[in-house]
Amino acid sequence: MALSPVPPAVDRIEDVRDRLRGPAAARHILDLDGLNPRVQDVVLNTPLGPASCSPQC
Repeated sequence: MALSPVPPAVDRIEDVRDRLRGPAAARHILDLDGLNPRVQDVVLNTPLGPASCSPQC
């Protein structure tokens, strides 16, 4: 699977798409947005997600 083009200039870029599981693996949340608590729960409990991030995140 090819990654998207590089985003516009920013202060910090961390491309973790190759380390996190694909969102399609959680089919029950595909139609929801990131504000939905079910989506947040899946993201925060994904290995290498924010919960396992260093304090600089």
